[in-house]
Amino acid sequence: MNKEAFLAWGWRLPLLASVVLLAVGFVIRLGAAESMAFQAAQAADREALARAAPIPEICARSAARC
Repeated sequence: MNKEAFLAWGWRLPLLASVVLLAVGFVIRLGAAESMAFQAAQAADREALARAAPIPEICARSAARC
């Protein structure tokens, strides 16, 4: 490919290839299931966050006082 052809449209080829690879990766990621270890770690993180920032509990106590 000569320089003029590359400047005119050749730069689009790597861009198109990256868009296709991104779409393929996204489809694969949507179809993949999470591992049990990851799900357990995610649940533990949610529980720790709920203990660290008990906003619903604080709001309920504040409403009861009013």
